[in-house]
Amino acid sequence: MGLDWKEARKGVENLLGKNLDIFSHRSEHYELMFAISKRHKPKKVLEIGTATGDFTVFLATIFPEAEIETIDLPRTDNRFWNATTDLSTTRSGVVLNSEIEIRDAKLGRHSNIKFRELNSLSLTFQDSKKYDLIWVDGDHTYPVVSIDIANALRLLEVGGILTADDIYATSQRRRSSGDQESYETLIQFQNTGLIEFNLVLKRLFPEPHYNIRSQKFIAYVTRKK
Repeated sequence: MGLDWKEARKGVENLLGKNLDIFSHRSEHYELMFAISKRHKPKKVLEIGTATGDFTVFLATIFPEAEIETIDLPRTDNRFWNATTDLSTTRSGVVLNSEIEIRDAKLGRHSNIKFRELNSLSLTFQDSKKYDLIWVDGDHTYPVVSIDIANALRLLEVGGILTADDIYATSQRRRSSGDQESYETLIQFQNTGLIEFNLVLKRLFPEPHYNIRSQKFIAYVTRKK
């Protein structure tokens, strides 16, 4: 893909230290985005799925000249911070105001971050604003994840880059954290000639991430038309 992983790993570790926790939310999406930052200078970046705001802050740091727009569900939504599980799942615990305050404080320290409390499905009706780079890491269940990808491609500038988290290339029917719908959606777009995409292994820890049956990837997508 013309990206330098070694340079990216060094850069990420300089910013965040070494990643030694196999259970942390930190994965190769940090290295991938850092590598992109060394080759591309987007002016407008969209993140679908703010969560705790840690990755949003990382984006604001490596793209200091870009406007980082990030969206997440309203805290009153039953799917708030639980949108990686089956659609029948509702909020399993109370989201503390302190958690929201910590997130908002993180975002507020960066003048190039704009946060919107918004269900990503609302992007269906946004037609005026375009982005050079989009990170999709919101609801992981079908059909929302496929709609998010379709909307992201519609809002992406021609020649822009879309990256999407937690892509399974094999069926995960026994798991509650999504299946291969994201992959199948990307395949259909690629078959039309509208995009090209590659997959980057999400984690480099040997187990269980080298198990072909449970491997997760990050998609690197370029819009052609």
